[in-house]
Amino acid sequence: MSSSFVAYRSATSKILSTMEILETIFDHSDLETIVSIGQTSKYAAGKVLWYLHQRLHLLSKESFDGGDELTYILQACDAVVSRSAALHISDHSSVIAEAHET
Repeated sequence: MSSSFVAYRSATSKILSTMEILETIFDHSDLETIVSIGQTSKYAAGKVLWYLHQRLHLLSKESFDGGDELTYILQACDAVVSRSAALHISDHSSVIAEAHET
């Protein structure tokens, strides 16, 4: 491996290990970019899943007992979130403003 690749990989690992920075990056990224990042490694996929779970929790907190209950229902019914709902989950503006107010 080249030294520039090792340096890039090290910098990427540092960013992914800092959840606050990672959340800020994802908050300013579109869904396609977030998914692309998740496809780079198993570690990155875990971080993307964490972020999307947090988003689901924020969006479902008024209707459900948090994201865990909704996730359980989706898994129990073998259901998926539709593309339009997924896009709504990735629509950051209203949820981010609301999250920072609390």
